[in-house]
Amino acid sequence: MEKQLHQKLKEVKSKIVANSKDAHFANSLIDELVSLQKQADIEPTEVIIPLADIEKSYDFETTKLSKTRTGKFIFEAKGGMYTIVEMRMRSLYELCEHIFEYLENPSDDKELDDMEGALRDATLYSLQTPILCSLDQRMLYEVTAKMIESFSEYAIGIASQDLKPETEEDIKANNEFIDSAKAVDEIVNTPIPDIDNS
Repeated sequence: MEKQLHQKLKEVKSKIVANSKDAHFANSLIDELVSLQKQADIEPTEVIIPLADIEKSYDFETTKLSKTRTGKFIFEAKGGMYTIVEMRMRSLYELCEHIFEYLENPSDDKELDDMEGALRDATLYSLQTPILCSLDQRMLYEVTAKMIESFSEYAIGIASQDLKPETEEDIKANNEFIDSAKAVDEIVNTPIPDIDNS
């Protein structure tokens, strides 16, 4: 379709130039018109990633993980959910990066391969959590409760460790942890309605 449009544009441009007294002037006006039209047609968007920007993809049947040339990861749950993972989401980004690196350079070690497979599956299932939570309210609250419980255990474990001099990595991790803690705090302080067991 794109090739046909370019061909048609070329034909129309040739006709205008052929019927003009000054071919060079007509050509420059057409180029300016096309450029202005392209700019006018651009609509503000939240997220747009051209297919040409996809560097590589791995298809896992129901899900797909792609990497763009600009470094973003795109997780696609084929039921209709896309998650864009940027470098700012350091922990999740590094998991996606690790999955890609291992898929590109798999090991012959069966035990390591099983471990990497488990890590890949855990990451992909985590990215599908919104879909699982949308199945019904009971699932939503059970998954949320488990996440809060797990996060609380992690927070207690971190808080009980001996203090060490902070590195730049520690500061980044702390900032991420604080942001996550705020998000969890908001969830914890939101009243959960009673669910009818019948």
